[in-house]
Amino acid sequence: MSFVPGQHHALFVVPTVQRFMSILVKASTLFPAGRDLSLPFRVVDFRSHGAEPLHFAMTYSSPGEHHLKPDPSYPHKRRRRRHHSVNQQTSPSFTSATSSSCFSSLILILLALSLPTLISAAPSCIRFASYLSINQLFSDGGPGTKVLLCPSKTYRLVGTIVFTAADQELATFGYPNGAERAVLRISGELATAIQGDCRRCARVAVRNLVIDGNRAKLGRIVDPNAASGLIVLGGNDGQTVSTSWISDPRGFTAIHVREGDKLSCIGAVIENNEIGPAGDEYEPEVDGLDPEMSPLGRPLADGISIACRDSFVRENTFYDNTDAAIVVYCSPGTLIQSNRITADRLSAMAGILLVDSTPFDGDYTGTTVKANIIDAASRIIRVGIGIGAAVWSDDTETILRGGTVVTNSLTGRYMGYGIAAAGLKGWTVLDNRDEAEHHGERSARCFDEPINPDPIGFLHWSKTISDTALQPGFRDQEFQYSKSTSSI
Repeated sequence: MSFVPGQHHALFVVPTVQRFMSILVKASTLFPAGRDLSLPFRVVDFRSHGAEPLHFAMTYSSPGEHHLKPDPSYPHKRRRRRHHSVNQQTSPSFTSATSSSCFSSLILILLALSLPTLISAAPSCIRFASYLSINQLFSDGGPGTKVLLCPSKTYRLVGTIVFTAADQELATFGYPNGAERAVLRISGELATAIQGDCRRCARVAVRNLVIDGNRAKLGRIVDPNAASGLIVLGGNDGQTVSTSWISDPRGFTAIHVREGDKLSCIGAVIENNEIGPAGDEYEPEVDGLDPEMSPLGRPLADGISIACRDSFVRENTFYDNTDAAIVVYCSPGTLIQSNRITADRLSAMAGILLVDSTPFDGDYTGTTVKANIIDAASRIIRVGIGIGAAVWSDDTETILRGGTVVTNSLTGRYMGYGIAAAGLKGWTVLDNRDEAEHHGERSARCFDEPINPDPIGFLHWSKTISDTALQPGFRDQEFQYSKSTSSI
């Protein structure tokens, strides 16, 4: 940023620091390159403490470059002034000495160097914005750009907000909690509000926002190829979603953390969020025999679907996630800890699922599910924690390796199976507590063979499990597809 004051002895100040910052910011964002903007400043004489207007012209040549020079249309000849008392207060000001050109130059240099700090400190929440204008800010700003939305304001999205570079952030100005958070609400034919899975999107963050997929009003996304997550991240390191309320996704999940094309996702942090409601209950008379083939679009939705190494899903609150609150796709080294999952007004297929062999070829080494609470308070949760492919399908051959499930609590009056396990090697399942009441009936989707047992707290099929530490109390019986238990 450079300034050309014209004459050495020209003295100038701004009425307030805030005014100076707002002028520069507006000039750099609203005026096209090469457009002159006349800005008023004041001339100050140390000896008399007087002030008079002096006009400068700002030329915005390219992003980040501004030139300040005397406006030729304004006469710079000094006027006669009345003398003021030295005790009289003057406007806050930046000054340069009239008697020393060196001192004048020094002040100008210091001012130029301090401007980036002053501008970055300016109140900068964006009151009026679309997905296009937000995307432009990320695209133009590059790495480290923070887009701060105004507290308590709603922004309607007809397109997806897209991160484009490392260390970018989308948040509410001041990082408030509760009702003061800005709201991003989908109002167009799309499923994804925020996407950050580009190859350059390391450490992008979503913080202190309310993100509403608006399924209740807009309905489900019918095309399964378009029914993506409400937030889509992944393929990078250190991405974050925190202190946000994510609800009503139109697609298959509220938050999807993808593994990336080269299994490059690592170190994601999903913490201190409120997630739900997500999805609709499956109704065979409306959705048909298979919820995946419903003519209205898939009714069920997850809270978090994560396929990312060495990540954290912790201290989140889930409620009314109709598929599963947390689905872990292997994700070696990931910690799922201290989350609370509740079925209040909508039933759920599961609380936490560790049933998929993709995309890490069944490797759950270091994946730990610890100290979570799963509460079937008012509606059924068909499986509290499901471990192994056979829990969710008729696949009795796939073996999942190396995970840990410890010190979790099962509670509530409407639990189906508490923990169900099959097709495992090298797992640890210890010190989990069951204080729930277990209910459920066979549905029309249950297989004729094998016949699943009535819902109980701990169920395993020992024939398919090896080198695994199981706590006492597990019943040993062949079973498949335990989610087919119907509501009561």
